[in-house]
Amino acid sequence: MRRQLGRLVQREARADESLKLDFDTPEGARLLRVLRANLRAGRRYQPQPYPGQVTLFKTAVSLPSTTWGLGDIAQGGIELHAIPGHHMNVLRSPQVEVLAELLADCLAQPDNGKSLL
Repeated sequence: MRRQLGRLVQREARADESLKLDFDTPEGARLLRVLRANLRAGRRYQPQPYPGQVTLFKTAVSLPSTTWGLGDIAQGGIELHAIPGHHMNVLRSPQVEVLAELLADCLAQPDNGKSLL
């Protein structure tokens, strides 16, 4: 698993020069433990129906039509917002400013049973 994760990070690093991670350091080992714990939790998770609408922010690189299963549980539907970038840089400038503006607009709207994701 360490080798596969290392290849994934190397592939992403080629696209984003600021991404550098060595899994043989204490920080890299800690991140690998967190990843394993997240994978275990994801396998055990059983989503329940949600009665409201879900607001979903997706990067431009992600699959445009998928809601990652949220459409199956959000009984009020999905409000989808596309944001520039990809998972590894969405919280960096200039992408984060676009996300912040969209999020602020959504938060300024009446709740009406929505959940922000």
